[in-house]
Amino acid sequence: MKLIPITYHGKQYPFYIKSEIDEIAGHLDKEKIEPTRRYSLHTEYAHMKRKLDSDKIKRYSVIRISKNGVPKLWFNKTWAEEFADFIIELVGKNPSPDIIEIHPPFNDYCHNMDEFFNIYERFEKIIAKVFPNTDILIENRCGTFYTGGSFLISNVQSIMEFLDNLSRRNLKLKMVLDYPQVFSAEKINMDNIKLDKIIDFNKRLKPYLHLIKGIHLWGKRKNNTDTKWTPHTGDLNTFFSYDFDLKNEFLKSIMETFDDTERRYFVPEVNSTEEDLESIISDLVAFGAEFPIEKVEEDDYDYKMVQALVWKERKAYFDIYDSKKKTEELIPVTEIKKIAKGLHRRCIGYKNLKTSEHELCSEHSIVPDNIRQCISCRSKDVFSYCAMCKGDNCHNKSLDAKNYCDEPHYVYLAYFAKDKIKVGTLYHKRTISRLEEQGAPFAFRIAKAPSGKIARIIEHEIVKMGYAEAVNSSFKANHILIDNDKETIIEILNENINKIKENISSDLKKYFIPIEEYDDLDKVEKIKEELVKGSYEQPTLFGVSEVHFEIERITPFFEDMHVVGALGSLVFLKKDNKNYYFNTKELIGYEIESIM
Repeated sequence: MKLIPITYHGKQYPFYIKSEIDEIAGHLDKEKIEPTRRYSLHTEYAHMKRKLDSDKIKRYSVIRISKNGVPKLWFNKTWAEEFADFIIELVGKNPSPDIIEIHPPFNDYCHNMDEFFNIYERFEKIIAKVFPNTDILIENRCGTFYTGGSFLISNVQSIMEFLDNLSRRNLKLKMVLDYPQVFSAEKINMDNIKLDKIIDFNKRLKPYLHLIKGIHLWGKRKNNTDTKWTPHTGDLNTFFSYDFDLKNEFLKSIMETFDDTERRYFVPEVNSTEEDLESIISDLVAFGAEFPIEKVEEDDYDYKMVQALVWKERKAYFDIYDSKKKTEELIPVTEIKKIAKGLHRRCIGYKNLKTSEHELCSEHSIVPDNIRQCISCRSKDVFSYCAMCKGDNCHNKSLDAKNYCDEPHYVYLAYFAKDKIKVGTLYHKRTISRLEEQGAPFAFRIAKAPSGKIARIIEHEIVKMGYAEAVNSSFKANHILIDNDKETIIEILNENINKIKENISSDLKKYFIPIEEYDDLDKVEKIKEELVKGSYEQPTLFGVSEVHFEIERITPFFEDMHVVGALGSLVFLKKDNKNYYFNTKELIGYEIESIM
């Protein structure tokens, strides 16, 4: 499969892939476009309501026809003429688009393929005269707020009917195939994906490959409430719930289908992160997809990098990797006097669920500043998909994740300043270190569940009672000063535990245990003794502090600053009687030129 990458919503491809075309919105509410490169004009897709009240669209009476605000695409031949004129006016003096992407009508007024083609031909005749070198592609569609009809080109049967009709007509029109929308149109259960329909569909496509000029691909994942799948988020791992055999079967089927020499446009409709985009690209490349490549030679040099912040026996260390010696060294954070930033950021590795330990990246791959993991480590980090779990339904098909989840887990309540109480879960082999990583001043382990699933159910019920499931770093740093003594904190936690027990589901009460205490108040007290009360300033990593008021530049980072102590991922510092903190998560992965 040979692919021409199109940049979608500004998401950057991996640095080694050359993308020269941007997708630009051209729906009916657009009044102008401002392309800066070659571009694909993505026209009206009839998903949502449009205002249709701009001065530009008011000049066209027929393409404004809508139902409940959703435009009626390809309503009649006049619609096709007006739509062509609208696009020509929208492009204006800009260069011609490489692609004009259109979308199908609804079948309550455009009843069959013949009717659509008779309308469409009027559009192509006008557009081809103005943009003779522009490809015109139509995308299969599924989701919409339109009522009373469905997209004419949507499921497998309608796609095959369209391709068959198109093959008998002398038109420029080609198809761009959106695979996730085929899953939706075929009502494939995302919680129990069966690929038989898709694999059969791919086999049926073979005679029509010359009519398919593009591919859309994107991920899905469960939303934060774990109740439904959110489109255009996540990657193929989340789409297939980390069932790698299923994902591989899907990719293999696509590659075996599109095994010709034709180059096709590729649009990764990813609305989440560039890491998700990079993951999808990596999966395609691993199965033989070819992209235009920009050759990048990595510098050959020895370096040291910060791999992690490690808590060991109640003390914080930077885990420093030395590429020359191929060794790691734990350096106490409080003993560091100076750190200077190096050239690159490198992959931080992944959590190995077989050992419950952090695994180093074998290649120490260079990654962009906004990405923490290389593709290989990201694909192995199956635990990342468990972060959204509420315990009611598992969507992670990884055997390692299942084995990890089937071991005992604790539920804890952690106390922070301002009487903020957080609930969380702990893997039974990492109870102390996990609480240290959280930066919890004081905590009680209150329940022990036989599995992570049950622990998550308990946690979620407690969250619904109004307890926090997360406390951000800014709050922890700016509220390190805890006014209550230990006895008062214990009293507050006990009151809340009693309240939780009264309101928790009866079948979960059996998992509650005699309280197991975690006490880090002495560490907090020592930090407090050295800090001046008041707001802290947060220095930008290796740069200038910009938060509350002007301060001097700190270059190189850490130079001439006294490290007061560490709490969780936070390090507190002092210079000239001023208090500072920084979040070590912003430092992890970076090379360092010097450390002393």
